[in-house]
Amino acid sequence: QGVDITDIELVVQWRTTCDLNSLWQRFSRAARDPSRTGLAILFVEPRHFD
Repeated sequence: QGVDITDIELVVQWRTTCDLNSLWQRFSRAARDPSRTGLAILFVEPRHFD
């Protein structure tokens, strides 16, 4: 399961998912190649900070 593309360096997730495992899976798509650095950005709704 998942995408195995080695040159993905950035993953952007708009809003959270209900499942933390799914979110982790999406973030882990960045930097499949150990020689690269990956970045994952999560945009969270303000209601999660109340």
